[in-house]
Amino acid sequence: MLSTIHPMLHDGDVALVGHGHALRILTGVYLRRDPRFGRHLDFQTGALAILGHHHEDPVIEAWNRRR
Repeated sequence: MLSTIHPMLHDGDVALVGHGHALRILTGVYLRRDPRFGRHLDFQTGALAILGHHHEDPVIEAWNRRR
């Protein structure tokens, strides 16, 4: 999935909508961790996460944001 989305990031922001469990796994992979890393992330219903980069490193810019 991330390999499909990566080229789109050059054109701007990309929004993904999905089930919390899948998004936690995706976040682990995005952070270059084992997908099981996602079990350590608590993602609440209806919340927003913002993933980005600091220099060349993937980072979580916001997690469980409501606004």
